[in-house]
Amino acid sequence: MKYIYIYLVIGLVSLLWSCEDYVDIGQPPNDLTQTSVFTEERTAQAALDGIYHQLQESGFASGDRNSVSLLSAVSSDEMIEYAQENDRQAFFSMTLQAENSHNESLWASFYERIYSINAFLEGVTTSEALPPEFVKRAQGEALALRAFSYLYLTELYGAVPLAQGTAYQENAQLERSPQVDVYNFILSDLLQAREHLEDHGISNPGIRTRIGAAAVESLLARVYLYQQAWPEAEKAADAVLAEGSYTLENDLNAAFLADSAEAIWQLLPTDPRFNTWQGQYYILTGSPETPLAPASLAMREELVNAFDAQDLRKQAWIGSLNEGGNTYAYPFKYKQKQQGEPMEYNMMLRLAEIYLIRAEARLEQGKISEARSDLNMIRTRAGLADFTGQGEAALRAELYHQRRLELFAEGGHRWIDLKRWNRAGTVLAPLKPAWDPHDKLYPIPASELLKNPNLDQNEGY
Repeated sequence: MKYIYIYLVIGLVSLLWSCEDYVDIGQPPNDLTQTSVFTEERTAQAALDGIYHQLQESGFASGDRNSVSLLSAVSSDEMIEYAQENDRQAFFSMTLQAENSHNESLWASFYERIYSINAFLEGVTTSEALPPEFVKRAQGEALALRAFSYLYLTELYGAVPLAQGTAYQENAQLERSPQVDVYNFILSDLLQAREHLEDHGISNPGIRTRIGAAAVESLLARVYLYQQAWPEAEKAADAVLAEGSYTLENDLNAAFLADSAEAIWQLLPTDPRFNTWQGQYYILTGSPETPLAPASLAMREELVNAFDAQDLRKQAWIGSLNEGGNTYAYPFKYKQKQQGEPMEYNMMLRLAEIYLIRAEARLEQGKISEARSDLNMIRTRAGLADFTGQGEAALRAELYHQRRLELFAEGGHRWIDLKRWNRAGTVLAPLKPAWDPHDKLYPIPASELLKNPNLDQNEGY
């Protein structure tokens, strides 16, 4: 029945809104804002549902082959890419060029979603027919979705065009905005979203498939962390942890289920053949080195060996395949490769990250015992003894270690962490002979530079 509902919504959205036409940030808008979509709450809600559906269906947040999760996992020290295709190998070897087809798809998916969100915001804001309470909630969700999109976009590319509406001629000529301006825009969207949202995004008991107040606060905590605004990051994390609706799953095998107690925001499955793209592409049923293998990724041995033998995460979240005399390890957080009934949802935000955010924010403010307490919440759940190391340096090393182990193969965390900690070169240069400092940012796609003469390229490309 869940899938029947999902596809009724998707069918309605496809009639109202075909976002596959939005190829770049200058794409002319369709007639969305001129239709009857925003004269009824039912159809306006379906349009908003369509944005969530697009996030999961394909692109940067989906977990598919062109998502942040997979591409940045091979750019970092987490995964090995065995596919022979040059454009995929380039992310692994850090030999990216501006003409890379997967990088172009990644960039396009950001602006397709941002355009959809901008069109929705324009339609719902100017409507005179929709109930004020619906407008308030819908605006909050859409603003948070836009902030989420721009956060990943700027982390991967640095300065980016800041498209705030659907005026296609204006968008087509936008220059890149400095990263500080992009971050200010992200914070503005999230702070507005916080004002609009009072619920917690729970569409059904125990299921968190919409952005609510706690998801917005979690995103604020992440943004403040990235900006090294330590007191603000701690305060936002405090708000989520004090709210009380979320707890760490004692059973690690339950952490990524549809009804996970630590899920703050998840995306619903959109394909009846499987639950998540991560399950499709990470779980190995044959050698990833086989030409044209559907799953061509495996975990680096260094990452597997970073776990203590008694670490329950190693037992629950890492699978292995023995074939041809070789052993391949793979992420096993999502355990369904092909499954009709939705049991696992794509995790966007979960409570373990919030503990780690607060631990880092506290550490950087000199709150050593409080930071240690947060880290020990993560260690205890993993079956490890409390960390008792003394001093700021020891605790920082443990924090780096626990973020690596807890968040591996999720949402590009490792790639972003190495860069913001200024450790990317130290960690990646020994693993990737072609590594150069400019690799910390992906290139602006060559096709975008051809279309918009006001764009300039990242250094080194």
